[in-house]
Amino acid sequence: MLDLSAELRRLSENVGEPGSFRDLAAACWRRERRRRAGGLLVGLAVIAAAGVFLVATFRERSRGTPADSAPVAWTSHTDRYGWTIDVPEGWRTQTVPAPGGESLGAVFIGEAMSIQVSIEPPASSSLPGLKLPPGLALPPSNDSQFPLNADQLLAHVEGGLGGTFNGDGQRFDVLVLSSFLPDPLPRTDADILDHMIGSITFQPWTPGEVRHGWAAIETPTQDVSWITVRGGEYILFRTADGYRLYGSISCAGKPPSGTSATSDGFAVLDCPDGSSWEMNAPGASGGGGDAAKNDPPPEWLVVTAHDGTLIAFVIPGYFPPGTGGAS
Repeated sequence: MLDLSAELRRLSENVGEPGSFRDLAAACWRRERRRRAGGLLVGLAVIAAAGVFLVATFRERSRGTPADSAPVAWTSHTDRYGWTIDVPEGWRTQTVPAPGGESLGAVFIGEAMSIQVSIEPPASSSLPGLKLPPGLALPPSNDSQFPLNADQLLAHVEGGLGGTFNGDGQRFDVLVLSSFLPDPLPRTDADILDHMIGSITFQPWTPGEVRHGWAAIETPTQDVSWITVRGGEYILFRTADGYRLYGSISCAGKPPSGTSATSDGFAVLDCPDGSSWEMNAPGASGGGGDAAKNDPPPEWLVVTAHDGTLIAFVIPGYFPPGTGGAS
C-alpha cells in the first residue's frame, strides 16, 4: 500500500541532520566575521577525566553567584509559528527571512550575545501536488517537554551553541552566538540565556483547532475510532506502537450511510449503494462498490502536543497517486 506517512518519513533523510545546524551557524559566523575584527573560536570542549567524558557547560561557574547578576526588565515576543519568548528590554529583534518575504523566526540581539529561534525550512516532496509546511518534524516527533532547559537543549556547534525542540508538531532550531564562546558565558549572559530558553511557550490546544496544517483531535477511548478531521472522515487506530490515522474516507466522494468497528480491530464503512469496506491498523483493507474506491487510503501523522493533546497533520482533499480517492 502506498503510504503518505512513508513518503514523509523518506524526506527525513535530508531534514534535521546535524549539517543543518552547521550550515546555519556557518552563515551567521560569516556575517559575524565581517562585523567583527576578531573571530569566534570554534570547537566542542570535551574533557576526559577518569575515563568519563564531560562536556563543558556554557556557564561560567567561577564568576559570582546568581545574586551578583544585574536585574533584567523583560518584554515578550510572539512568533507567527506559535511560540512566545521573554526578551530583555533594550535588545533588538530581527526577523529570520524566508523565500517569498515571509519569516522563519526571530533573532534577539544583546550587547555581547544573540539568540535565534527559527522554524526549520520546509522539506521538498517527490509527490505531485504535495507542498509541505515549514517545521514538519520528520520522522514525526512528539512535542518537547516544557519548560525547556538550556543546559539540556544546547550543545556546542560551530561558532556557538545550538539545539532543536518541537512545539505544535513543528521542529525549531536555536542558535546562540557570543564573543565569549566557546569559553563559558559570563554569569549575567548565562542567566539571561537560561531565562529566555525556559520562557518559550505555546498556547494550549482545543479539539478541532487547526494550526499550520495540524489539527487537534480527541484522545480515543477505543482501539478503533471514526473521527472528523478538518471536515473529512478519518479512521484513527490506537496501537501498542502509537496512533495510525487513515483518510479521508468516503463513498466515492459521497457521505457514508454508516460507520462502525468490529471486535477484531477492523473499521467498517457502509455506503448508500449497499457496498461495504473494512480496514485494520496495519493497512489491510478491502470491499466492493463505491466503498472500494477508498482502497487504499493515505496515512497521516499523529503526535502528542506539549499539553498532551493529540494533533494530526492532514491535507484535506489530497490523495497521493496510487491511493483511494486519487484521480
